[in-house]
Amino acid sequence: MNAMPGTNWPLPETPFSCHGDPKWFHPSPGHEEALARLLFLVECQRRFGILLGESGTGKTLLMKVLLHELPPHRCPGKYVDCYGLEPAELLSELADALELPPMGKLTLRQSFGRVNDALQALHLTRQRLVVCFDHLERASDETLAALQRLIHTGADRFSSVTFLVACQSRDVGRIAPLVEQHAELRVELPRLNLEETVWYVSDLLQKAGWSDQAFDLQAIEAIYAKSRGLPREINRLCELSLLAAMSEHRERIGLDVVEAASAEVLGLCS
Repeated sequence: MNAMPGTNWPLPETPFSCHGDPKWFHPSPGHEEALARLLFLVECQRRFGILLGESGTGKTLLMKVLLHELPPHRCPGKYVDCYGLEPAELLSELADALELPPMGKLTLRQSFGRVNDALQALHLTRQRLVVCFDHLERASDETLAALQRLIHTGADRFSSVTFLVACQSRDVGRIAPLVEQHAELRVELPRLNLEETVWYVSDLLQKAGWSDQAFDLQAIEAIYAKSRGLPREINRLCELSLLAAMSEHRERIGLDVVEAASAEVLGLCS
């Protein structure tokens, strides 16, 4: 282990900056339970599940970890970021997951029919597919309607496909029709408590090959209080604190470093 934070470590790849890489996944009790329940949904060939949580709780990373754990030869998966997604783009993403040729100049109706037929063919040949739709609350109204239609149409025609969606808890009303009519599992990611925050920071430092004592307890307590237990905010404060400690050649990060990092975050947000 390196006693000094950041020793011999390339700055773009600190453990608190690689948020979307499954290798940095930390199995807190809440995240581990959520992953287990989603995997169970897939293994039981259920059709639709929803992952909820505040912004910054780790929904995107959890979906990517889920897809990483699926056997690609037996149950391939597809991640789709729905932020600003339009219906044609939704169908294009699904066509890619189904290994269909590009839609080209097909109308939406024709594209929908082609995707629908391909999904039904998966069911008839007993092939599996998992599609994860992230930030679904940020999709256009037309895209939400298209997805609802696709799931409704396939209720009895392609049960070998599992759709998982992630949405901020406060915005779940936007996708209420999907949830009320189709959701077979609803999972909500919690914030971390203080003990879990200590474990989280220590685990990521160890994964990076650093000393898990790089932050003293007062520093961790301050990070927890300022982040409110949200992993994204914990990452941001830890990242800025590490960079400050490296620039000052500190061997350990104390409360003063975290306070300075927090002030920098507030400055960026103002």
